[in-house]
Amino acid sequence: LIVDVASVKEHARNVMLKNLPEECDILCTHPMFGPDSAKHGWHGQTFVYERTRIDKVLLDPSTHQSIHRYLGEDSDESESDFL
Repeated sequence: LIVDVASVKEHARNVMLKNLPEECDILCTHPMFGPDSAKHGWHGQTFVYERTRIDKVLLDPSTHQSIHRYLGEDSDESESDFL
């Protein structure tokens, strides 16, 4: 499993899909916080993530619900607040 943590998705996603072997699962993430908010760590921070390729299946965001949100343990939000 390869996980990227970047604020720009499309370029990183395309590079990984083009260059990584099909057997390699890909998860693209986007931190919903800046460097100042995470200067003491990522615990409790919110991430949006896309299951890009899992078990050799390329997930198309336009036809699959592949965008999800991971909320920190201390959050009072739920994933349904985002979707």
